[in-house]
Amino acid sequence: MLADPLRRAAGSEFGYVPLVSADVAATIPAALAALKAGMAPSTEEQIEGLMGSIALLYPAAKVTEKEAEARLDLYIDLLQDIPFDILSAAFKSAAQTSRFFPTVAEIREAALPARRERLNKINGLKALALKHRLEGEQSRQAQAPMSAAEIEEANAIFQRLGIRTRYAADGTSYEIERGNTGDQEAKAA
Repeated sequence: MLADPLRRAAGSEFGYVPLVSADVAATIPAALAALKAGMAPSTEEQIEGLMGSIALLYPAAKVTEKEAEARLDLYIDLLQDIPFDILSAAFKSAAQTSRFFPTVAEIREAALPARRERLNKINGLKALALKHRLEGEQSRQAQAPMSAAEIEEANAIFQRLGIRTRYAADGTSYEIERGNTGDQEAKAA
């Protein structure tokens, strides 16, 4: 279970990254690990089971066994990257709105909001962890400075989330001007 400040920050669209206490920051790795585990791809068996279940809702297609196997292989290949719980809900949603067997595109479209929400939570927690590491109470004394790769990752996460805070190569932070994005960033005066 996420600590309350983590739940608020990781589950919302925020324009800044709050600085959390050391106690809350200590819960971030476990929360992040749980969310990342929830992004595990679906297995072939899981997708095959979903396909079999949903096929019962529609008239039997007039295809050969070889064509049916090829279709199943394509669905598996094109849907395997979606976590099973999200994929299962997407299949259900597509079945409720499609008069015909749902296409891969319809299923992926149904899965997109839940995937995006989960990825935003992961990126939000990463942002909280990075901010705490750079600006937390004990970070200046107890931890080594961030590497260039870590600073680059932090800035990329902040940009994806619409957060105006950026970190310079020396680890100091600055805010970009409103409306500036990506290549147009400049240190605020």
